[in-house]
Amino acid sequence: MNGPDTQHPSDAAQGDAQGATSAQLLHWGLIAAALFIVLAALGYVLTRGGRLPDGALATPPANDVRTLQQALATAQKNDEVSRAANKKLQDDLAARDAEIATLKEDLAFYERFVGTSAQRQPLGVEELKLTQREGQVWQYAAVVARSNASGSEAAGRLSFSVEGTQAGKLTKLAWSDLRQGAGSDGVPFSLKYFQRLSGDFMLPAGFVPTRITARLVPQQGAPVEKSFDWKAVAQ
Repeated sequence: MNGPDTQHPSDAAQGDAQGATSAQLLHWGLIAAALFIVLAALGYVLTRGGRLPDGALATPPANDVRTLQQALATAQKNDEVSRAANKKLQDDLAARDAEIATLKEDLAFYERFVGTSAQRQPLGVEELKLTQREGQVWQYAAVVARSNASGSEAAGRLSFSVEGTQAGKLTKLAWSDLRQGAGSDGVPFSLKYFQRLSGDFMLPAGFVPTRITARLVPQQGAPVEKSFDWKAVAQ
């Protein structure tokens, strides 16, 4: 017979089971309390308009901002360089086109006198351009030419006279008037096919030109004259 202090094995097992159950309940209770605190904090944040506390989101490092700024500056500089290079290329192409057009004009001009199909043309002023400088000073650019009919050179002098009005009267200025006595016998030329001549002259104050005449006086042969409308040759 067992005494009053004797404990059966089934009673001990039942006590251990009850202790384990209490520990588990305490563990899960702590987890539930932690979840409740987290949910309560999240609800507080949401009730404040979804704004997180200052410092909740990490700000980009200053080094990253400087890197982006440098990359932007580099891209802008590259764009400027590309634009400048493109503009220079366009200018070069335009200059080349103008040069090609000039060469074509020169070639066509040369063929008129030295080409196989050149026709016999006497000595004369083929081209004349006038450009105004300061005041009443004008610069002329003339082309004296002839065909390839003769192999000998032609020499002589070129001069101009200008017709117009002054003080309401028709007036004609001789080369000595235009040059004020300097080189009054004209500009010398010597050519086989053609020659470009340039120089300047001065018109009197108040003189309005209407026509200019080029006069060639060769060493051999008769003088040759050709008139041009002033507005047609003046620039």
